[in-house]
Amino acid sequence: MVLYTCGFKKIAGSIGHPCGHAAIALDKAGIDYEIKTVGGFKNVPGTTGGGKRDEIKQLSGQERVPILVLDSGTVISGSKEIATWAKEHAVS
Repeated sequence: MVLYTCGFKKIAGSIGHPCGHAAIALDKAGIDYEIKTVGGFKNVPGTTGGGKRDEIKQLSGQERVPILVLDSGTVISGSKEIATWAKEHAVS
């Protein structure tokens, strides 16, 4: 399973950054995953072009991160949705 994030990865989780929030939720649930960083930042104009988020768009139909791609190929978009999924699938 792969968690796609911006360059902040887990760093900003403690201050509420969506990518960090998703990663920390997966960690707390004991779920193993790989982090894959994509280029650009959604609130910084001109940083997401040039193909930096083509893979995200192909997987999810949009360019925002975080997204979680399960081993089955299912895509979960958004930090709240990822956190909810993590809680529901926590490792005992």
